[in-house]
Amino acid sequence: MNADDSRYWIVLADAGGARILVRAGHGSTLAEVAELSAPEGEGSAARRAQFSDRLPRTHDSHGSSRHAIEPHTPLADVHADRLAGEIAQRLAAGLHDDAYAGLILVAPSRFAGRLDAALDKAVDARVVARLHKDLRHAALPDVQARVAELR
Repeated sequence: MNADDSRYWIVLADAGGARILVRAGHGSTLAEVAELSAPEGEGSAARRAQFSDRLPRTHDSHGSSRHAIEPHTPLADVHADRLAGEIAQRLAAGLHDDAYAGLILVAPSRFAGRLDAALDKAVDARVVARLHKDLRHAALPDVQARVAELR
């Protein structure tokens, strides 16, 4: 392995986006590698608009009645799965480039499962710790304190 064995990527993710940080060694300071955002993620104007708009309508098969139709899969789930896939692709590219020796995944439980499902086996094998917290918007010193005891 070409990457320094003490170099870890820390992924802070939720359904609205992700920050990827690097820790060069145990106790070293964190630096930001990348930031991914989903314009349709939690809290975005696009997401708020989709819930304030009326549902699509369809005509009844008999008569002139019209009914609202629900989407088969909620759009929030579709967007969260898409973002988890983008994060997984970024992590796979980093692994291919030997950018990290281990991963620490930090995500709220509702998004962590989606992210775990999107990871390929090689990336999943590099995960050394998982923390079910929402720290995507936290300041770097706060994140540093939370992950200091992890690997």
